Amino acid sequence: MTLDPKESTGNSLSAGLCIAVLSSFVNGSTFVLQKKGILQAQKRGVSYLTECVWWSGTLAMVLGQVGNFLAYNMAPAALVTPLGALGVPFGSLLASYMLQENLNVLGKLGCVLSCAGAAVLIIHAPKSENVSSRMELEEKLGDPGALQFKYHCKNTQSFHRRCAQCLPRGMIQTTSCAIVMSELVPSHRRIRCK
Repeated sequence: MTLDPKESTGNSLSAGLCIAVLSSFVNGSTFVLQKKGILQAQKRGVSYLTECVWWSGTLAMVLGQVGNFLAYNMAPAALVTPLGALGVPFGSLLASYMLQENLNVLGKLGCVLSCAGAAVLIIHAPKSENVSSRMELEEKLGDPGALQFKYHCKNTQSFHRRCAQCLPRGMIQTTSCAIVMSELVPSHRRIRCK
């Protein structure tokens, strides 16, 4: 992927990506820290609001979001957003270490798929274009690819509602994401090539 030198320098790009990975790790740790604080409070019979571990998880959540904000300012969103998915394996591994939770086969598969998906999205990330005016934004929102994305999101929502009673939640999310991406990516490329 080639980026404009005007858009971001090499140093700010690498700093933005490092901040994105670090904030993903921090965001992945927040729920583990909060759960550990809640479990400690239950053992002692007090409110979780009195636990320092719970408050450290909440503070970590704030710091992770500030890190995301900085990363989005230093690197293109097409590169930063997929790195947010790394919070899933970070949180899973941290939960198995700190909370002694067992990571089953589906959990391990989810971690691998999160990492693989982030890598694929980063490798094939398009060159981002800055929008400088309201008219340009309205024009881009009326683009056939954007309209098709909105259509597929609506269909995915109805798919979730119809299948919620008969399939496990993870299966519904995985299937709907696969359906949307399998239809959206090839058709968007056809539209752009014309």
